[in-house]
Amino acid sequence: MTSGAGVVGSKGAMGAAKRIVSELPAHELYIEAFAGGGAVGRLKKPAGLDLFIERDPTTAATLAAAIGARGTVVCGDCTRVLMPEAVPGEAVLYADPPYLMSVRRSRKKYYRFELSTDAQHERFLAWVDRFRCRVMVSGYWSELYAARLPGWRLITFGVPTRKGRAIECLWCNFDEPRDRHDTRYVGAGYRERERIQRKVRRWVAKLAALPLAERASILSALGETGSSAVAPAGPPVPSIQDPLVKTAEQVPQMVLL
Repeated sequence: MTSGAGVVGSKGAMGAAKRIVSELPAHELYIEAFAGGGAVGRLKKPAGLDLFIERDPTTAATLAAAIGARGTVVCGDCTRVLMPEAVPGEAVLYADPPYLMSVRRSRKKYYRFELSTDAQHERFLAWVDRFRCRVMVSGYWSELYAARLPGWRLITFGVPTRKGRAIECLWCNFDEPRDRHDTRYVGAGYRERERIQRKVRRWVAKLAALPLAERASILSALGETGSSAVAPAGPPVPSIQDPLVKTAEQVPQMVLL
């Protein structure tokens, strides 16, 4: 669903991408389903492997050209080519499907491949629930999503749209992370991000001014404080040749770009 800055639903155009990036837990494998223009994955710091899955061949080709060697683009239906059981638990999956028709400001179909019925969203949510990695799902609030994602942490934030301000929802199947992948955009909005960055610069300057032994003592204590957030070593990051996605023979319409 995320695509170019001028396309309906673009997380980059709405300014939502920065907020979503700030919520990403630390990871070495990142998967963006319904990638479109890959606004979130392209904004965040690179991981060991960044995998983008987009069903529309034209959009997938445009994305592949834009990211170059920055990541890998798979053209295909993510619910068919991505096998939940093959994704390691320490990975992060971000899914930005076409939103439910019933919660859109306009019932117009904008995408070549829509999820236009509740049944299609039911199948998507059943697929998402099979993953044991960290999963994040974007959408507008609905009774369907609330019922199918019970116990998931819900983050809400306002975004500007062509039809006025809207409330974005981000469902996460994990607790608030203590170890984040990219802290550049932490904060609700530009002013808060600036305030946090000013504080970071002040504290860094104060640490740099301390005697070496005192600085080392403080840094050691800070490391012990955050040690509980360090996850045990997980499985190695799979390469695109590993069975993370089905082969082109299994799903003929899949193309590696």
